[in-house]
Amino acid sequence: MRFTEWKEIAELVGLVAIVASLVFVGLQLKQSQEIALATQYQSRAESVQELVLTHLEIGYDSFIPALRQGAEDGVPLGDIHTVHWLWIQMDNHYYQYQAGFLDQDAWEAQLRNTKELFSFCRMRFVYEWRKKGLRDEFVSLVASLDDPCAGS
Repeated sequence: MRFTEWKEIAELVGLVAIVASLVFVGLQLKQSQEIALATQYQSRAESVQELVLTHLEIGYDSFIPALRQGAEDGVPLGDIHTVHWLWIQMDNHYYQYQAGFLDQDAWEAQLRNTKELFSFCRMRFVYEWRKKGLRDEFVSLVASLDDPCAGS
């Protein structure tokens, strides 16, 4: 082979290496963005959960009419705050699963917990109020579950 042919092959290999490294950097940037978004979502969920837990600890009677009505109907305030906290947690678990940060087995366990939480008919008013603040994807998932409370 002549020198010019070797030079052309070397240039082609160099070009392929540059393209491959750019693709790799792009994938790393995408993954970093996904991790940052998941971390932000986790932080927001933790902030709201901390607020709910503080309300639970101090026995705060909510100003939210739907939650206040539940307490007036005899549902213990601690149960209301706990279920409120759990719905935020379940939405966060689903987000983490969708983002690839929760494996299939862990998600299936959380899905069973979500189904069980949805089956607490007496506490459904908490979900009905909270779902306005949950992600649409999670609300759609819950809507797809069998509803043991239908007709109650």
